[in-house]
Amino acid sequence: MLDRSLIDAWVKTDDEESFLYAKRIIKEEGMFVGGSSGTAVLGAFRYLKENGLHNNANLRYGIIVICLIIFIFIIFIIIIIISIFN
Repeated sequence: MLDRSLIDAWVKTDDEESFLYAKRIIKEEGMFVGGSSGTAVLGAFRYLKENGLHNNANLRYGIIVICLIIFIFIIFIIIIIISIFN
């Protein structure tokens, strides 16, 4: 069950912007990612901007790296699960 008291903030995104960010990651970073990665990066950027942290480049890029690592890990787990059941 989701414990909402552990969440600091909610950030809403829409599909169109999420896919634009995913395309940007593909183009600029050379990583093949999907819309969920675009959502994570877009959400991180919005959070930073809404909280006045967007001028801190080290923090911004650190969050991007963390988001991408999490999604790569999720994809890796999905691939393992698929290979087990095939």
